Amino acid sequence: QAPLPPHPGVDSLAKAAMPTSYERLRRLSAVAAALGAATVAGHSAGDQGVHYVIQALRSRRLGEYDNMGPMTLELRGDLVTTQHWYTDVMLGTPSQVLPVLVHTGSSFLTVPCEETCGHRCSPYEHQQFSTRASRSAIVMGVDRCPAFAPPSASTCQWSRDFALESRATAALTQDIVFGRSNNFVTFGCYTQTTGDLLEATVSGVLGLAPGLPADMARGSYGGFAQELLEHFQNKAFSISMGKEGGRLVFGDEIPSGSVAQIALDATPGAYSPVLLGMTSRTLPSFKLHASNFGGRAIVDSSESLARFPGPTAQRLYDVMESTCQVIAGCRRATSPSNCFIIPNGKDPSRHFPSLTFVFEAVGGGEAHVHWEPEDYLSKNAATLWCSGFDSHEADETILGAAWLVGRKVTFVLESPMHIATEGETRVSWTQRINRRYVAAALLLVIGVLLVVAACTMRTGKDAAQYHDVPFSPHAFPPQNLPVYAPQLQMVQQAGPWHKW
Repeated sequence: QAPLPPHPGVDSLAKAAMPTSYERLRRLSAVAAALGAATVAGHSAGDQGVHYVIQALRSRRLGEYDNMGPMTLELRGDLVTTQHWYTDVMLGTPSQVLPVLVHTGSSFLTVPCEETCGHRCSPYEHQQFSTRASRSAIVMGVDRCPAFAPPSASTCQWSRDFALESRATAALTQDIVFGRSNNFVTFGCYTQTTGDLLEATVSGVLGLAPGLPADMARGSYGGFAQELLEHFQNKAFSISMGKEGGRLVFGDEIPSGSVAQIALDATPGAYSPVLLGMTSRTLPSFKLHASNFGGRAIVDSSESLARFPGPTAQRLYDVMESTCQVIAGCRRATSPSNCFIIPNGKDPSRHFPSLTFVFEAVGGGEAHVHWEPEDYLSKNAATLWCSGFDSHEADETILGAAWLVGRKVTFVLESPMHIATEGETRVSWTQRINRRYVAAALLLVIGVLLVVAACTMRTGKDAAQYHDVPFSPHAFPPQNLPVYAPQLQMVQQAGPWHKW
């Protein structure tokens, strides 16, 4: 975190206090106020002093929740009805529960707050977060604004454009999350929203992408996920989406072994895997290259479908239409354009192609992730089956929720930051060489050369015994002719090679 302003006595107070709850920290407010904490955004000096104590405790790793094990949250949603997945976030003291959209395409938690926006931010009757009702909420002052939320009036103002011409602005606030006093995170209270940003099922957005490089470099803000995972033993979270529901696990185990370890590029504030192409296990002639997928790829769980550039999506539809003809009565639907009409009772998964995404693997090589027909096809009606992808005008690829469904995807925030999921990593033989064995290999080669040289010298000494012996095949018994006569003839014709 960013260095705290000078505050006499906080270090000694943090050393002396081992609070087991935020309520105990509250009892230190009088002492903190005496240390000279300033009033911020309507909160008392004591409240702000408590905030300093919390930050000091976090920086010294004295909190009771450091090195925590995995924490599992239930996901709700599906591809057909809600077309997104969401979970509940507990925010403030006492905890206020708000349903939020799971969004790997942004790095920030934002919720509607009564004091800043209220019901003007959304037409739905959402649960609103109240900063006044939370004893631990602190509106961030302009002297502590990160790069992604510059000062505006008396608050740090954050803004972002979302899909479907939606836009939101928010004022940065800090509070504890999930009822744990050491999980003090930064989030945004909406000041304004436009467009269809919030659905009827959610109140806000839970951004899980990494923070912007400018903020991460100076330690001011690395994103909600990184800020929360600071207190977990494993700096990773996983998303498991089923056809309905799923799980979000913070602090999950980092996979190893026979999984696809996907490398990420340097796209700011996003999980951007390096997509090299696409193949098919069932159609060997089918192949797409990196250029077919635009300038970049982004994993965005808030998008219901995977989105490909127009020509690439059309190429996939052509392949699916050709395989569709194998099923009697199968044809592509006019609307929606990503659907197929398949006679009732017939299983298309046995006929549609198996797709394989080829990514760059961590450390080199290729990471192969398979997308089977039972994963990218969903039954929307009795005879209507829809694919989990469609086209868009942008020159990029978005791996949406349909790509995540049916697999566990782990986002590893330790260095090197990467994504791990079911699949396989293939590397060339040169990349398999471990530097620890290079010296042993060289010694082995040298040893073999020495043995060959010694054998050569010994062969030369043996040959010298026969070099001056006149060759006469008749001097040998007939049964030995096939053995000795050719040998002596070879030695006699070789000349002085043995002297070397």
